[in-house]
Amino acid sequence: MRKSKALGYSVYVSTWDSIKDQLSSLYSEGSFIFTSLHIEEEIQQPQYQIKALEMLKELKRIGFRIIADVSPRTLEALEVSDFESLVQQTQLDVLRADFGFSFEELVKMGQYVDVCVNASMDEEGIVELQSRITHSLMAMHNFYPRPETGLDFDQLIEKNQLFIKHGIPLAAFIPSDGLKRGPIFEGLPTCESHRTTAPLVGCIDLISAGIDRIVVGDGVLTSTQNQMCLTYINEGIVSIDCTFEGSTQCDLSSVMTIRSDSPKQVLRLLESRLYATPGQKISPQHTVSRHRGSITLDNENYLRYSGEVQILKKDLEADDRVNVIGQVNDLDLLDRCQPGMKIKLLKENQ
Repeated sequence: MRKSKALGYSVYVSTWDSIKDQLSSLYSEGSFIFTSLHIEEEIQQPQYQIKALEMLKELKRIGFRIIADVSPRTLEALEVSDFESLVQQTQLDVLRADFGFSFEELVKMGQYVDVCVNASMDEEGIVELQSRITHSLMAMHNFYPRPETGLDFDQLIEKNQLFIKHGIPLAAFIPSDGLKRGPIFEGLPTCESHRTTAPLVGCIDLISAGIDRIVVGDGVLTSTQNQMCLTYINEGIVSIDCTFEGSTQCDLSSVMTIRSDSPKQVLRLLESRLYATPGQKISPQHTVSRHRGSITLDNENYLRYSGEVQILKKDLEADDRVNVIGQVNDLDLLDRCQPGMKIKLLKENQ
């Protein structure tokens, strides 16, 4: 399995009818689907086998790679004799064998399909499994439906080191910004800190922690957040929703770079004014107090700095040389913007 960044969605038999019409438009190269084929309340429903096989067939028709969470109960629910037969029948790409399997059963699986293990597996087991299977190995963190039970971000980073050391791709979950999956309906993140943040914030954090495959635990994202996440995953550009104050007197529509020498209190945008070169002449207006998240534009009173755009990470007092032209709407996202990053400022609802 190639080790590259990708965005995946979650589909379950119980949510299939409500989500299936959206999936074709969400598909892009590298997209994958996570599903579980052993959810107790689902496998007890009438015609579960028929619905599950129909879902898997349609997902493959669209082109998605499928990571299926399985347990010994899966075979009974889908009326197949063994997992090799299930893989052949449904063209599953990865089996996530989370619990109920012996080590030797994992080794056997790895002879005919890619295997995904829980990211809590110890190093001895990982090294031996990796050496004995002929297919690829990946690891996946759990999601946590109950508030206050998700991993701390520091925990995630620590757990990831083992898999990064051995070159094993990692997956983790972010919650949807749309419908939440029951029965708790409070998101399905791996990290507790992502339960109430925008998906893009979780996406940036997980990639920084070494995660290769980001999965929307509840299902799919709204179109805006979906595009923001894909833009970051594929291009490394952070899209930032902003509210602007009237005329900005400058073009802020292009991708810009946060200067690598930006101090902690402000993000200086490189392309707004070439280094050591006078910028465009900007007339003073709205020179009010600057707050965390304020987008500012130096005016002609700042002489050679006229035209420089900054984003504030802390409150600063008013300066008649600095126009306040807008505000970043998501301050959590602002915290993830670091020197060297590429960003794009978007007008609200753009």
